[in-house]
Amino acid sequence: METQDWSDLHRHLSLADAALTGAVRAIGEGRLAWALDAIAGAQDKIAAAVRQIPLEEQAVVAHREQALLEPKPAPPALGLEAAQQKVTEYIHAVVDQSRYKDDPERAPMIGSVLEKDYGWVFTWNARKFLETQDEQYLLTGTRPILIEKESGEMRVLTFWWERDLQKYEAQRGQVADTNGHVPREVSPI
Repeated sequence: METQDWSDLHRHLSLADAALTGAVRAIGEGRLAWALDAIAGAQDKIAAAVRQIPLEEQAVVAHREQALLEPKPAPPALGLEAAQQKVTEYIHAVVDQSRYKDDPERAPMIGSVLEKDYGWVFTWNARKFLETQDEQYLLTGTRPILIEKESGEMRVLTFWWERDLQKYEAQRGQVADTNGHVPREVSPI
């Protein structure tokens, strides 16, 4: 790599490091929405850094392409119960990093599930808020979470999650169905 390429790589990784440091600080201060934005920004910078790394040899590239073309066994499809467990673990970990970790009235709970053919979108908030709709128990920054059925991959969506689903579905070659689709309620955690 040339000097400029190394400089760009270093810059992208430094920005990613700064974003992750800010995310950790924000989590400690209970500012989860800001932390999630910072983590997404760090992912973008890391992706930009990776694009700066040139491929060494064409033979290596050809070998990697061939390996990608070889059929691989499909991972087992994830069920709703396993997806719900994955989300439950994640939301508890998020709240455990906040100032509400010892507040039973702000214990996290899944509020609703929107089922799609490719996965589930979970919304969540504090148990007391979901039970009473009293805004004093509202946890801010609780973004919907997409769990893919095929891979089990978890994606934390933005506050504009309907737009996120439209983009995701467009990438999958599907048409978004967020309007008029009634979320299916699930039992409390």
